[in-house]
Amino acid sequence: MLKTMLLVIFTLGLFSGCDKKNPSSQKAETSQLYTIVSQEVHDSEKYSQYRANIKKEFQKHGGKLIREFTTLGKPIGVIPYGAANKVLLIGWDSPNGFKDFLNDPEYKKYKHLVLESVRNLKIMSGKAIHLNIAKPGEIYVLKISNYKATDGKAQKIANEINNRLEGLYGLYKEIVIKPNTTKGIERADDVALFYYKKAVSQKELYKNKKIMKEIGDFNKTYLDSFVYLVLKPVLH
Repeated sequence: MLKTMLLVIFTLGLFSGCDKKNPSSQKAETSQLYTIVSQEVHDSEKYSQYRANIKKEFQKHGGKLIREFTTLGKPIGVIPYGAANKVLLIGWDSPNGFKDFLNDPEYKKYKHLVLESVRNLKIMSGKAIHLNIAKPGEIYVLKISNYKATDGKAQKIANEINNRLEGLYGLYKEIVIKPNTTKGIERADDVALFYYKKAVSQKELYKNKKIMKEIGDFNKTYLDSFVYLVLKPVLH
């Protein structure tokens, strides 16, 4: 499992610049705000009760569950992160939807259920600076990045690498969020969600030593810190 994780992780040291559209995209996603929730669920029964009880308020404030994932192995990187076994990507119809949801008196009645059923809760919420919600891939990787600096040169290099990975290995960026609100994590300059159309592609990519070196050099040159979570989509 660790070897598989590393194969995925080392292929994704990319800057989150915009790139071309994935032709397999589904209906356009139009949320005004996006939230990534990462957590370790340790009481599944209480967590299920929480989700069932807050569903009405969640929908009332324009919330929609876009992606749900389980994690494959432990987070890896240089940001202290803690354990996680469930990750959610949520969209909100209003820029204030998430805030209004948290302040809803009905939600507050059941908030204790999530506090009693999860650990290591991390929330990162903001606008999407890249968005291409597509048909689910077989493996996803969530990358949280903090940069030494961002400039045109870094973005140009990253886009060149991204475009090659997309064309050669079916590796796409689905969304990049620029958080303006975080909880449980000190810093998150941006949060990117990548996916492979086919899981086998990661092994083929790992064999390409030239691209792997380019990615490693990019990380070393431009990133202060980062963390990766390898994810498996939960299909509803």
